[in-house]
Amino acid sequence: MISLSKVTSSICALLIIDTVLAQTTRKILCLHGGGDNGNSFENYLDSPSGLARAFGPEYEFFYPSGGYSAGSNSRLWVPDPPSKDEPTTDPDIAAESVEILDQILEDHGPFYGILGYSQGSMFVSYYLSIKPPNTFEVALMFAGYLPYTHLGLLGSIDAVRPIDRAESLVWAGENDFFFYDLTLDQATAFLEPNLTISPTGGHEVPSSNDPTFDTVVDFINGISVPTPVPVPTPAPPPSSDAPSPVCSENPFSEIIAKLDDTTAIFIKCSLLIEKPFFIPFVCPLDPYAIAEEYSPTVVCPKTCGDPSANENPNADIFGLVRGTNVQRGTCGQLAQLPDNIINAACNNLDLDIWNSYSPSIVCCDTCA
Repeated sequence: MISLSKVTSSICALLIIDTVLAQTTRKILCLHGGGDNGNSFENYLDSPSGLARAFGPEYEFFYPSGGYSAGSNSRLWVPDPPSKDEPTTDPDIAAESVEILDQILEDHGPFYGILGYSQGSMFVSYYLSIKPPNTFEVALMFAGYLPYTHLGLLGSIDAVRPIDRAESLVWAGENDFFFYDLTLDQATAFLEPNLTISPTGGHEVPSSNDPTFDTVVDFINGISVPTPVPVPTPAPPPSSDAPSPVCSENPFSEIIAKLDDTTAIFIKCSLLIEKPFFIPFVCPLDPYAIAEEYSPTVVCPKTCGDPSANENPNADIFGLVRGTNVQRGTCGQLAQLPDNIINAACNNLDLDIWNSYSPSIVCCDTCA
């Protein structure tokens, strides 16, 4: 017969173990970008190259969704203002999102950290400003900004500025053309933040091929001196297969937002969702037609094999070589290259690849 005292001792031991494990698990609250949702953000961070994959079972990530609907499965942490020129002034405009986070802290806390991307990054700044110090040990903000279109929220931040509620990391990508300066501005709201700038990053949370990835991982682990990071390998280009007739938009898919003889700006669909005033400028863009206009075959016919053709050696050309790597030059520069490279530029550049970055195809819901 098993004695009651042994059973009681075993139960107590299990309870003690559970309590110790709960205390040693580092829980991190993860806030998605505007127009996304918690499930999609979890899939993003937990992808093979995602940030969450860098951590073992001692970490637990929570992925709530914002308190306000933006249609379908799209959620916002703060409802949009009437327009970018009409900022809101209500300090409680995000009360439903605050309630969601407060309930998670009550049910599952304590939390080691909080991180946010884009609008979620902005909301981390605000949420820290209204919570007591040491609610979180670390806070990470990726590709974010301050809530200048919500003056009530901005007032809460300004009231405790510089924010010193947790060890903070603010991350910006130099290729985040619309938000880079806004993210640097966000960093000024914090006391001695770890400002981390990726020379290759865009509007994103850095993945494992980003040169700052180890810096971010070390910060979360509490390591003050980052280990050296390798030069990233460019990602392979997306498939150029024809899109399905049924729209299936991924908010983290990249598109070309501006393309001309001097500039190529890549953004993600989530930016259009979050900043809809860009839609009429970005969605009509036809990158295939623009790329064809500046392709070596069209601009440099003499270099490409027609000796009787007229050609301006200073004429600009460009081509998408791999991923988002746009190579630029002139007909004169191309003519000086080895024959195999000229042949590849003139005959082997696949213009169809630009359709893989076409806003109306990739962001089919947002641009509809």
